[in-house]
Amino acid sequence: MLILFIYLNFTTRSIHLHQYELLKSWQRKGNVALLIVYFKIHNKYYLLPFETLQEVWEGQENGDRKSIAWEIFENECKQVVSKDGYLLHYLDAIEG
Repeated sequence: MLILFIYLNFTTRSIHLHQYELLKSWQRKGNVALLIVYFKIHNKYYLLPFETLQEVWEGQENGDRKSIAWEIFENECKQVVSKDGYLLHYLDAIEG
């Protein structure tokens, strides 16, 4: 799991190749691979599954978009919130 702090747009430039490869290796081994992305302008945290990142990453190599739109996070990703005294209760978001 990586935590990224983003102001407005999530681009693949926010991830280094070695970070992407590490997440990819975790996912291949059957582990949960994800990013927690914080959007400062919206003051919200979201779980970004590796599969979504992988689609964009591989697509950019073929000339597709190099970013993930805010609407994808808002409509398709799970928001991570504070709960039960935890600053970010990401396990609740993974299980839910």
